[in-house]
Amino acid sequence: LDALAPCLGSEAGNHDDDPNTMYGIEMWASAAAHHTSLALPEAQASIATARPLLSGTFGGYRFTLVGSPLHD
Repeated sequence: LDALAPCLGSEAGNHDDDPNTMYGIEMWASAAAHHTSLALPEAQASIATARPLLSGTFGGYRFTLVGSPLHD
């Protein structure tokens, strides 16, 4: 996949012990693909709409994928 490939998958859910805590996970073909997506006008508009609704800590954690049915 090239740097302009779309998001390969995403999930969202509540923390088991704190239902007011939400988690969102996205899997991208590369960091460059994610960075490119954030510059799109549609993404900027969605972020601007969602930001006032959000509070708390934002992650941005990175990890090395070791296995997934979505990625060879």
